[in-house]
Amino acid sequence: MKNITYIILFLISPIILNAVIDRVNFVGNNWCPQHCINDKKNPGYLVEIAQEALNAVEISSSMTFQPWLRAIHSVNRGTYDGLLTPSQSEEKQLIRHNISLASQRFCFYSKKNTHIKFQKLQDFNHKSIAFTKGNNLGEEFMTYIQDINNNISLNELVSNNEEFAPRIFKFLLKERVDAIAITEDFGDYYLGLNPSIKKEIQKQYCTNKEPLHIGLSPSNKYRSYIISKKIDEGLYIIKQNGTYDKILKKYFLK
Repeated sequence: MKNITYIILFLISPIILNAVIDRVNFVGNNWCPQHCINDKKNPGYLVEIAQEALNAVEISSSMTFQPWLRAIHSVNRGTYDGLLTPSQSEEKQLIRHNISLASQRFCFYSKKNTHIKFQKLQDFNHKSIAFTKGNNLGEEFMTYIQDINNNISLNELVSNNEEFAPRIFKFLLKERVDAIAITEDFGDYYLGLNPSIKKEIQKQYCTNKEPLHIGLSPSNKYRSYIISKKIDEGLYIIKQNGTYDKILKKYFLK
């Protein structure tokens, strides 16, 4: 059945691509710098990349903020066209375009003056680390740090608003843990805005990168197929004309 669907899409793709899409409606959660609810000038680098990609192919867009689980439900049922922004391993029922918006990985940040090195898994033995409750840092790493034989103290912190960044870095600066694990974009953006704190912090061990795509609604596969092709076309344009890099630099990510 899956093969038949692909054959049908291939045969009708020239017709589909000629269909007109005037507007695409996105929804996502508040997770700055990816999606920033309280800053109209800086709505988040993934929001800006998605919007600029569509602008490049003359399609307008909107962005609505909802809690993560509600946003997923809204896209699944077709209330919105796309979810910003699931990783490759998340919400596999959603339709993806080919060119990723960006990539994401988790990195560990520690205080420079402790001289602790985190370069391989064994370096975490007998250490104390903190990360966001609900985050999965990768199967290999999670299996290792949860092994009681490695004597790693785990502190899971709840992230509920934009005050999480100063809270988790304060936790580190007070040496309540040896290191904190957060997404690299989240950490680098906060440190870019706070150079005095950045002087005291060093980024160390990072997990493997995972691509980030807009998750498109499965409720209208034809519409999502058209949107996916337009997003790819727009991403190619903004990566060639410098707009993409300009957005990343704006958020201290390049």
